[in-house]
Amino acid sequence: HVRRKALWRRFWSKAQRATGETALASDRSAMEAETSRQVRAAVAALPIRDREVVVLFYLEERPVAEIGELLGASANAVQIRLHRARGRLEGMLSSLVKE
Repeated sequence: HVRRKALWRRFWSKAQRATGETALASDRSAMEAETSRQVRAAVAALPIRDREVVVLFYLEERPVAEIGELLGASANAVQIRLHRARGRLEGMLSSLVKE
């Protein structure tokens, strides 16, 4: 649970740094809204198999074992699907995350 939260915070902090460095204080809320919209659009664009594990894991904060039970897959299969989904999201959101 702690690793999952840390990963999510790291992703959001990179996205916010990329947009926040150029944004003025008055534009910050608009930039955050745009970043959030882009992330939601990227998640919606994922194939259904990837989207369902991302939503269950990150938004509903369900453990991998429970997701496996819900989807009729093993915990390893869920972890692999999460890994692949993260890779796809990173590719789609590479304009937000500048390293």
